Amino acid sequence: MSDTREATPFFSYSIPTIRTLLSIKFWLGGNWKQLIKQSNLPDNVQTLVRTVVSKSWLTRVEKFDVAEELVQHFQDGHQRGLSFERLIQEFGDPKTAAGLIRRSKLRDRSIIRKFVRTFAMFLLALTGIYLLALGYFHLGRPTPNIDYSVELNRGALAATEDQKAWPLYRSVWTKYQFSEGGQGELKDLRENLWGKDELGARSELVSPTDKQWPQAVLMLKKHQELLDVFRKGAQLPSLGVELRANVNEYSDEDFAAMFPSSSKAEHQSNGTIFGAGELLDGSTIAILLPHAHAFREAARLFHVDTRLAFEEDNSERVLSNVQTVLGLANQVAETSTHVNSLIGMAVANIGFGQLEEVIQADPEFFSESQLARLQSTVETTNIQSWLNYDGERAMVKDITQRCYTDDGRGDGRMTPAGVRILTDELRSLTYDGAINSQQDRVTNFLQTTLGPASLLMSAGRKELLAKADEMFDEIEADSRLPFWKSQVSKDNGWQRHEEFFTQNRIKYHLLNLLMPASQQVQAVMHRTLARQNGIVTALAMHRYRLAHGQFPTEINRLLPDFLSEVPRDIIDGSEIKFAQRDGQIFVYSIGMDHDDDGGVDAKRKDEPIERSAINPSPKDDDFEGDWILWPQTASHNDSGSQPQRDEVHVSNHE
Repeated sequence: MSDTREATPFFSYSIPTIRTLLSIKFWLGGNWKQLIKQSNLPDNVQTLVRTVVSKSWLTRVEKFDVAEELVQHFQDGHQRGLSFERLIQEFGDPKTAAGLIRRSKLRDRSIIRKFVRTFAMFLLALTGIYLLALGYFHLGRPTPNIDYSVELNRGALAATEDQKAWPLYRSVWTKYQFSEGGQGELKDLRENLWGKDELGARSELVSPTDKQWPQAVLMLKKHQELLDVFRKGAQLPSLGVELRANVNEYSDEDFAAMFPSSSKAEHQSNGTIFGAGELLDGSTIAILLPHAHAFREAARLFHVDTRLAFEEDNSERVLSNVQTVLGLANQVAETSTHVNSLIGMAVANIGFGQLEEVIQADPEFFSESQLARLQSTVETTNIQSWLNYDGERAMVKDITQRCYTDDGRGDGRMTPAGVRILTDELRSLTYDGAINSQQDRVTNFLQTTLGPASLLMSAGRKELLAKADEMFDEIEADSRLPFWKSQVSKDNGWQRHEEFFTQNRIKYHLLNLLMPASQQVQAVMHRTLARQNGIVTALAMHRYRLAHGQFPTEINRLLPDFLSEVPRDIIDGSEIKFAQRDGQIFVYSIGMDHDDDGGVDAKRKDEPIERSAINPSPKDDDFEGDWILWPQTASHNDSGSQPQRDEVHVSNHE
């Protein structure tokens, strides 16, 4: 026997963890290829050993052990007098031997080492999957090729030119810089109308008893052209303005009328409109509605003119003003967004307030025929039709096509652009706070590294749009129902949606951001409908009084000459109710305590609630009393704050 080791070294039998800890053995003595080369075995034997060790697919330390054992095996066999050729022949297939050796070594590993190996393989596989997902994710590109602004402009596009009021309004809006942001004389008029006190802007329009009233009268007369154009245009069924997200698509005339404080040149470079993110260029969500807010100012302007007409004893002008304001409300609600619906209802309520204010101040101001015309105008104002979801549906589809790929079959996956829209673009439109550069860098890093998770966590395009359609169908169905059949129910659409998003907040995060607050919007609609019913009933009663010398003792006496049917109480669906006190009538709903208290003003926990501040809701045990629908502007002692005609002033006009 030569000077080679007489026995298998200690390290061949020690547990792998000890060998791993011995760094000298691992790094310096662990070169198994060098060990084979220095073994002085024939080349064909060395080749066999190298092949077996390589195919064992073990760790470096384990390969060193295997190489040691195989070298020792061939050396021992040769010392026993066997030829290397016979030893190779007896050894068998190298691949089979490598597999047997590998299985043996794996069985001998410690539990800790097996766990570490399994965990390492898991991490390796996970990393590979992540890298594939990262590449797959970043290859995704949205293809926004559908212009969904058509859905918002459907009413305007359907109207013929002779039905559109916008061509009439456009020139005077430009002349008086009437739209939101305008800096013309009308802005001064609005400031004068609102006035100032030590707390800031007052909440009431100027009245004949205010010191700035003479100046307001002069300004009203100076703007008669504007008022006359509104009166003429409000008789038309359509506003007829087509809204654009890209300002370059507006005609110069339309742009000048709607954006009097800006110019196209400021936005020509990219077509972006007033701060919308670049990924939302041309989207429906980037469309501004400056004309819509201007309609509310127009309604306030007419409210002051109504007070002037009341002073001048001009009942026809008051009637015309109320009809004009309700016509404007219908026109602003033509654009199918919730913002327009809410502004339309706000404008309608300003018109209702004008009418109520005048009749409360002087029940004899209108003739019976004028009251009939007013009743018809109020009754035929189709408030419920203003609330539709076409615009919101279009916005969801539009943002979805900007966030997802399109596979041509209606499906697709989230893209880097979609993640940016969710984290940057929508946030920039929702919050006023600026994003600093450090936040931007962090956000970009998270978008890049964590974006692939959206492939697993976000609903697919087809799934998301199907859920959106389902939700819109439900809330549209709710909006067409009376209040007592929809929001009073414990199983209405908005409650189901709230529970759904609570359980699926991440998967449908985009949809959760874009779905409208339907409960609040529908509550405003039902409140406006309730007031409308109260006004229609009150006008019918005043007509009855003029015809019979007194108010009716029963509401059914209004049928059929003054009412075609008795309006419903939106709380429980019963007939609307009324009471008489001190020669006045009070039209009321049973209120949120769901019982009839005889027309007593509402309280919550013994605190009075202003009539105009009550919103319909399911049964409220803290609520006591009734919901007075007419009059709503009066205070609880019914003294009111409406302006009374100055008799001397009136006589001068007469």
